[in-house]
Amino acid sequence: MVARGNYSPLEIRDLLSEVEREVLQVQGIQDVIMTFGGGASSPPDTIGNFELQLLPWADRVKADIIFENIRTRVADIAGLEVQIAAQENGPPAGKAINLRVESDVLEDLAPAVARLRDYVEFELGDTIDVEDGRPSPGINWQVTIDRVAAAQFGIGVRELSPYVQLVTSGVEIGTYRPDDASDELEIRVRLPQEERTFDALDSMRIATSEGLIPVSNFIDRKAVPKVANITRRNGIYYMNVGANLTPDILAADKVKQLQEWQATQVWPENIEIVYGGAEEQTNETNAFITQAFAGALFLIFLILLLEYNSFYQVVVTLTTVMMSLAGVLLGLLVTGMSFSAIMTGLGIVALTGIVVKNGIVLIDTYNTYNREQGVAPVKAMLITASQRVRPVLLTATVTALGVIPMALNVEFDFIGREIVLGGIAGGWFIHLSAALISGLVFSTLLTLIMVPVMIVAPSVVWGQMKWAGSGIATMFGLQPHEPATERPSGTGVAIPAGIDSAAAYIADGTGLVETEKNGVTVVSRQAAE
Repeated sequence: MVARGNYSPLEIRDLLSEVEREVLQVQGIQDVIMTFGGGASSPPDTIGNFELQLLPWADRVKADIIFENIRTRVADIAGLEVQIAAQENGPPAGKAINLRVESDVLEDLAPAVARLRDYVEFELGDTIDVEDGRPSPGINWQVTIDRVAAAQFGIGVRELSPYVQLVTSGVEIGTYRPDDASDELEIRVRLPQEERTFDALDSMRIATSEGLIPVSNFIDRKAVPKVANITRRNGIYYMNVGANLTPDILAADKVKQLQEWQATQVWPENIEIVYGGAEEQTNETNAFITQAFAGALFLIFLILLLEYNSFYQVVVTLTTVMMSLAGVLLGLLVTGMSFSAIMTGLGIVALTGIVVKNGIVLIDTYNTYNREQGVAPVKAMLITASQRVRPVLLTATVTALGVIPMALNVEFDFIGREIVLGGIAGGWFIHLSAALISGLVFSTLLTLIMVPVMIVAPSVVWGQMKWAGSGIATMFGLQPHEPATERPSGTGVAIPAGIDSAAAYIADGTGLVETEKNGVTVVSRQAAE
């Protein structure tokens, strides 16, 4: 609850009680806890907070509808602004738009923050719960003692200060410690509440060497702007500007629009605008995911190099991994889903493992036929594809079918025998499963088509180049002709006509026996007797 003004505790209690009565009438709320004051992350003018415990998800409407009902019911309470923030599951990110205006000159912060807030609240569009870190308007009374005038009457600051304290914080005259306490308590003397005024201060008289003199002769008071708490970050002054967005509005789009407007404005040289909160955490997460993915690809490169013993085959496999990311982005584009740095990133990591595994299945089998058995490259790849197409398709199909319920946000409660559509828990895994499904469809086509073509491409291209070079050499008479070699004399074997027995071709026929079996003459050597 945000309210600007010098409210008394009783007035704050009445305002919060009025809000509480309206909130309790909203359907879907189970418990309400009210606290006075604000926390560390609350706006400067926060007078109280309500913690809401909603009913179980199956027994209520969506939280967005409950929040909208609360805004409608408390909209007519004068002098009060109600800001609603959902519970954050993870590191606190704050509001959807969260800016930090920094400067080493305190006086330059407030005007810059005012310009940013006006644009966010009135021109950016689709913003709610706008706040900034400027202090509440107010005045402080600055009291200055005229030391020269006081010295002429033989008095100083030490004698004048108690008179000012009587109408302000009180004069400490001692301390005491109760029997049931371990800390000492101060004993302060102040004027009655109805007499703590400037008139009472002016009417007081102080004893001097010249007699009783009005205290107002030695003090000067003036109103100055109220100074609230000053916040610093790394020694630099800063103030925040924050705002939430209406449902179904992407924070990234609004932040980009705000950055474009900021680039067209003229700011003081010492002003720096830093985008924090969810935007800052998203950038940090994206940077970490990128570094982790690059490190994982490097480890995969080393392992595949040991497996294939070929740099080219490793590059083909990793190229398939990189191209499969296009399938993920295409799937997000078709479904209109946003890119989640964590969940989509985890889906890409899982997809990388499947793509590499399918590549190993194909290339390792190809190497077995081509390197170990000496089969021609094209023939070896055709045999490999015919044998390994089923495992590749089964892996992709089973994985995709297994995560389809997650992508559709369908939860199966086997104990309670219920099927929940659009549950809260299942919403966490929509981005992960969508990345897996779209990436698997695309990567499977790459594995079955692009990998075989790229693996045999060097041998086919080299063969075509040799054939073309041989044809060109023959055309211009550059191809050398090898001379025909003569058969050595005495190596010819004359086969007499009409001989159909194998014994005619054997020089030493000792121990050979001919037998006739099914019209076939079989020559065998009998065991020595």
